[in-house]
Amino acid sequence: MSPKPKRRRHTKQTSRQHYVLFVYGDVEPHLHGPYSTPEARDEKAREIRRENGMEDGGIYWLSQSADGKLACGPYTGGFFDAVDNQS
Repeated sequence: MSPKPKRRRHTKQTSRQHYVLFVYGDVEPHLHGPYSTPEARDEKAREIRRENGMEDGGIYWLSQSADGKLACGPYTGGFFDAVDNQS
């Protein structure tokens, strides 16, 4: 009889977690994070864009609530243009 596999213990998340999903070539996903604030997450998205441009893939924001629900959306060119115009 083989031993029972150990169960992972899940620690309860108490706050919202933020991530950046970069899909290189719209094929290869890279998840960055978690970040504790949307501002930190957005700064990572800007860094990814500076390094890769918009032609090499899609950049998406993800947020996970304390109860585990996910929300996701794209970073649009307008998001990056607004920041570029402030500089």
